[in-house]
Amino acid sequence: MKSATFPYAAFAPLNFGCRPREHFKGSLEMSMDKRYTALCGLWCLDCIPSNKRFFTVVKELKGLLVGLQFEPYARLKSRSNAVFREYPHFVSVLEEIQKLECITPCTEGGCKPDCEVRECVLRKNFAGCWECDHNSDCELLKPLKSVHPNLGYHLALIRRNGPEKWFKKRKAHYAWQEEGCGA
Repeated sequence: MKSATFPYAAFAPLNFGCRPREHFKGSLEMSMDKRYTALCGLWCLDCIPSNKRFFTVVKELKGLLVGLQFEPYARLKSRSNAVFREYPHFVSVLEEIQKLECITPCTEGGCKPDCEVRECVLRKNFAGCWECDHNSDCELLKPLKSVHPNLGYHLALIRRNGPEKWFKKRKAHYAWQEEGCGA
């Protein structure tokens, strides 16, 4: 008997691990390029919104669902399985995920278009928050620090090593990641 293969290779289990490998316009490897040091002190290539493969898969999944005409199928399935009543919500979540995509690094105007941190850095004529003596108690960085608990450590690292040499010593990017995921 012939073994079944997964017909949609793009949707095979994604192995993002701690460090996604495809970011911004398809670059495949981590780069020491200082343009990936965000003005706030994050490493752009560790951020989920910069993961090109993730957003490609989301787009392909949406296209596949439309092509399969999955909406009427979900309505049919909802008669026997209530979870399928949530299909419109699922599609809305996919659409919102697509809006998170960051096409270019923050240093080139990417990520959040109305970023208050970027505005502050530019107004003060700094290269980034690491040059500011008040970054440890900055109100603009507080929301980021709740999601990125190592941000203070990273800012000190950048101040010491420069925006092009700090990233190899970085710690986990997100609060929910295991330590070592950023290294």
